Amino acid sequence: MFSLTRNSLGIDIEKIEPNINISDFKEVLTSGESLKIASSEDTLGTFYEIWTIKEAGMKADGRGLSIPLDQIEIDLESLKIGITKWYYRNLVIDKDYKCHLVIDSPDFNVTVQKVKKEDLTGHKLLVY
Repeated sequence: MFSLTRNSLGIDIEKIEPNINISDFKEVLTSGESLKIASSEDTLGTFYEIWTIKEAGMKADGRGLSIPLDQIEIDLESLKIGITKWYYRNLVIDKDYKCHLVIDSPDFNVTVQKVKKEDLTGHKLLVY
């Protein structure tokens, strides 16, 4: 990942596993999230959407897994962890993956560009 920001940010990428048992995650989802997943036409996709937003938020916050997942509140374009509001964007990288980026500012743009590993050989990526 290459970033041109000094803002706190987090990213999570998950491969969609078709055999995952979503009910195993019931305790870390809010009742609203569970209802959203159950009523979705794409329960698996909706689960991974919620999951990657939460994981990216925990990474951006910096406390990681010490944050109870069921206490992260997600709305249409932001999430709250405690009193801190974060903003997220969906990153489309592949049909078999879900990915979200979370940052502490509502004003940000994201560009996803696929590169080949060999194109990076000999180059240094700077993160600001």
